[in-house]
Parts: sequence; C-alpha cells; structure tokens
Amino acid sequence: MKASEAGPLDFTGRPQQEIQLAIAWNQMPHRRVLLRDLVPRLLFENAGTQAYLKESAADWEKTQAQGAEDEKEKLHVVPCPVPT
Repeated sequence: MKASEAGPLDFTGRPQQEIQLAIAWNQMPHRRVLLRDLVPRLLFENAGTQAYLKESAADWEKTQAQGAEDEKEKLHVVPCPVPT
C-alpha cells in the first residue's frame, strides 16, 4: 500500500484540508521506513548498545553453562553480523 492511499482510514465527508494533511503526513520520508526494519540497524550501529549486547550474551552463556542440562532448555546465542 502506498502512503498516498487512504488505506483502512475512511476520509468520506472529511474536509479537503484534513485529507491533504493526512496524505502529506503519510508521505513524509520517515514514514516510508518500517520501524521493524529500522530498529535492528539502530541497535547494531550504536556502540553503547553493541557493548551491552556483547556483555549480555557473555552473561547468558555463563548462566547456560551453569544451568540447563537438557539440550532443549539451553539458550543458544546466535552471533549477528554488524551492518557496515
């Protein structure tokens, strides 16, 4: 669906100015990127977040090494490549 389409919103009977404002807002550049696509990139590009995730992964691995005997119960940390 394109930003210029009304989609599930019904603008029937709404003032033309309101319709034009809604269309303009939906066509803004930041509205063209889905949040689910943006968040992983932001997480992996931020140095502070990278450090936190590395520390957390190390902690998770230690916890798992001490705990779960059953293979199904173990947490497997999958390394993620950092986008360049």
